[in-house]
Amino acid sequence: MKKFSLIILMLVSMFLISGCAKYVSGNYYSEVDPDYKINKDEALLVTAMDDDLTSKYYVKYVIEKLKNAGFSNVYGKDTFKIYEPKNTVVIVLKEKMDSYQYASADYGTINNGIGRIDCNSIGSNINCTTTNNTSYGVVGYSTKNDIVHGYYFLTHWFDESKSKRRFFVMGSTYEKQCDKDKLYKFMIEQTINRMNLEKPLDFQYKISTEQVDCK
Repeated sequence: MKKFSLIILMLVSMFLISGCAKYVSGNYYSEVDPDYKINKDEALLVTAMDDDLTSKYYVKYVIEKLKNAGFSNVYGKDTFKIYEPKNTVVIVLKEKMDSYQYASADYGTINNGIGRIDCNSIGSNINCTTTNNTSYGVVGYSTKNDIVHGYYFLTHWFDESKSKRRFFVMGSTYEKQCDKDKLYKFMIEQTINRMNLEKPLDFQYKISTEQVDCK
């Protein structure tokens, strides 16, 4: 996806700036079909992409959060037996390693000039030695490579024909403070809570660690 590389750079920047412990940061990105309206009261089926086991494990949690967000008729495959759904949501949860480059300072010994001259004489000869003052600090800058671990929650919303995608939303984070399960649940809840079915959005956000269950 074309947006992935830009999102990765933005999230990495947030991670480097925010440091640790105070916030959990994430990114929200969505695409919307302007000619199609999704009604929260219509039947909605939630399923996992290609029966992927990781995604399948979180289907019930996604259903729970969609209901909390106002979707009144949302079900999974195991309970959807009434009639054909008006819309189908296919979810994907995955983790991905990404490499990136950044510029940072290089540290070393800095020569601050002559600090002391010691001389002694042997007969008519005078021998002198100089001692330079040195300090430890920035000696230059260089480009370095690193790897970040990304977690993604993607939802593809299809109409009743199941052939046309009408809405797409992706949540992502590069945090290290929580374990995988907590990060997936964080992405699901925060992404669903921020969903706007009427217009495409692309933004970053930060949540205080006091509001996130990372234990």
